[in-house]
Amino acid sequence: MTNAADILKKLKSDLAALEMGLADDPALKEAGVLLGLLADRFARPHSPLVVALCGPTGAGKSHIFNFLAGGPVSPSSYKRPSTIAPVAAAQSEALYQLAKKDFLPKYHKVESQGGAAFAEVDENRLYLVSLKKPSWEWPKDLAIIDTPDFDSVRAVNQLQAQDMARRADAVILVTHQAKYADQSAWDFLAGEDGESRPLLIILNRVTAAAAADDFKERLAGFGLAAPLILWPEEASVSQVTISAARRELTDWLTLLSARTRELTASGGRETLKRLFETLERGLLPRLRQREAGLRDQLSDSRRLIAEWMDNPREHIALKLPAETREALAKNIQEVVSRADLWARPRRLLGAPLAALGGILKKKFGGREADAAGEKIASGLSEAGREALFSAVRKQARSLAEASELPSPQPDLDMSAEEIGQSYREMNARLSAWLKEESESLLAGLPLGQRAIFYFVQLVHAGLVLGLQIQSGGLPGAEVLLGGAMGPVVSKLTGVVISRENLSAFESRAVARHQLELAAIFQEQGRRYESRLKSELEALAAGRDLESDLEKLEKEALRVWA
Repeated sequence: MTNAADILKKLKSDLAALEMGLADDPALKEAGVLLGLLADRFARPHSPLVVALCGPTGAGKSHIFNFLAGGPVSPSSYKRPSTIAPVAAAQSEALYQLAKKDFLPKYHKVESQGGAAFAEVDENRLYLVSLKKPSWEWPKDLAIIDTPDFDSVRAVNQLQAQDMARRADAVILVTHQAKYADQSAWDFLAGEDGESRPLLIILNRVTAAAAADDFKERLAGFGLAAPLILWPEEASVSQVTISAARRELTDWLTLLSARTRELTASGGRETLKRLFETLERGLLPRLRQREAGLRDQLSDSRRLIAEWMDNPREHIALKLPAETREALAKNIQEVVSRADLWARPRRLLGAPLAALGGILKKKFGGREADAAGEKIASGLSEAGREALFSAVRKQARSLAEASELPSPQPDLDMSAEEIGQSYREMNARLSAWLKEESESLLAGLPLGQRAIFYFVQLVHAGLVLGLQIQSGGLPGAEVLLGGAMGPVVSKLTGVVISRENLSAFESRAVARHQLELAAIFQEQGRRYESRLKSELEALAAGRDLESDLEKLEKEALRVWA
């Protein structure tokens, strides 16, 4: 049979999974807190009864706590704040229950004798004090916790005070004559109704009856029906008066402990009820709303990604400037020249002095021109890298808006380095593709165009061959005649490779560039799409919440029948 611990573990896992899709949702946070409270309740289903002693700075909580414990077990002094870690006191049997790891698991529990041991306290600890000689008949199933000030200057102390108050079966609020009108005390009382769990109020250090009467009137006006003990300033009244106030307190605690089973069960059921309300009224409707919203956002993002991929030219300039067209023509002529049937004979005849030319070139240097294909690739985007960077950033902002996320999103947006790397890889692929296209263009020439081309090459080769033989094979001779014949060859090449062929080639180059850009835009879009899909998958954990709550309710009925 599934027990409460297993169900609570499953619920905790479900709530943790929802954090991605419902970040900062107050209902989710409240449900997590209540789940922790329930875990404490199931860890001690009937014992001990936990009473939290709460109050503002300097109210005298620790003084009253030490009276009950029969000695100075909790720090009490003029220093503010004096209690900077919760201190629990109980008989050994109840203390054993408090020491279990399932109870208040986020606190490091340390057993102590109190007093001097608290000279330096650790704010992350809960100190457990085993009673030696309490001042009254302390019930064996009662534990009292002296909490830090709920208006402390230390934020961690405020959180600890709130945490302990929420986990307690009953609360004692201690304030005093000089502080009862402070807002912090009334803010604390606003969270108590005096019905869902017992509440006792102590007005400490009373010296004037008028102050006590004013406090009573304020409580009546606040609509809070809770017992009130007037605790006198001990230095100014008789021992009889002090003893009467002390007896009121111990009698209230004794009657309370007689209802331990009832109150612990009531506290457990009340916490479960609050969890149901938080989930059914807050979290589950928000979950369904968020899930529908995420589906809409995912649809909008996918549509946006498709728009950027289908027509990148709307978002980035794709033109072929004049110098790029020249490079395109040069690239084709380089491919054409490789089909020169007479190139090898010329190289063999000129080899002896070509070697000398190579030595001279190496000695005096020379500049290699950039490959035409690379020029074409880098020139396809008129503004180059900057245009791509700007376009990807614009796309990221649009995706963030569609996903209802603030922009920028460092975890989702492509970085400058990533965009630069994509740009370099894109140009390398475009350059290789352009060379392949140039070769396939020549290979696809009809027979008539090929015949014209080879005739031009034969005439050009014969002239160069004759000049090389006359000059002794100097490489410069070919360069000289090649320069003279260049315009003629270029013109004839233009006859062979028509304007239509060049235009079609240019169109294919731009289309290929569009595909490359679309791949970059797709990668940026994929990140946002993956984020939204992950959030949707996380919200799927919420589908089990209702069934798990039903199981927990059945277990609660069994435990707290």
